Amino acid sequence: MKKREEMQSNLSYRAYVYAGMAVVMLFSPIYLFFNRVEAFGNDYDFKFLLVGSPMLLVSVRLLLGTWRRLIKVTLSNGDITVANIADVVTKISLSELDGFETTFETSRGGRYEVLYLMKGKKSVVHLSQFHLANYVEIKKFITPKLKDLGYGKFSLFGSLKRYR
Repeated sequence: MKKREEMQSNLSYRAYVYAGMAVVMLFSPIYLFFNRVEAFGNDYDFKFLLVGSPMLLVSVRLLLGTWRRLIKVTLSNGDITVANIADVVTKISLSELDGFETTFETSRGGRYEVLYLMKGKKSVVHLSQFHLANYVEIKKFITPKLKDLGYGKFSLFGSLKRYR
């Protein structure tokens, strides 16, 4: 009888801070919209567009990034089950995946490794050292079971293409 291996991810404290900031960033332009006369005076149209539009775009980008990366991962012998913050669950067999790509994301807070689980030329699961407290253990569990597709140099627009 084969021993059943199982592992579950844990979110890091940084992930909770990031999610909180994303929510605040989303509500900031909405708050400015409702209080635009107080914030910008009577001639608020251009000023609001100049300030509010970039804030809204950044907050939407933060929320989409958070949506994709704040995940709960459960690993078993041949399967990976991923649940995002909206509790949408996806179960993927490790045999369906082509392999994994590794990259590093750099910020003021440090340099964090990201593991992209690839199917076709698209990334289906993103495992980030920034968001997962037990990233190293998860990586040790996954990497022997999948083919190493190499190192992918990080770029902002390249990472957007990787999303399905």
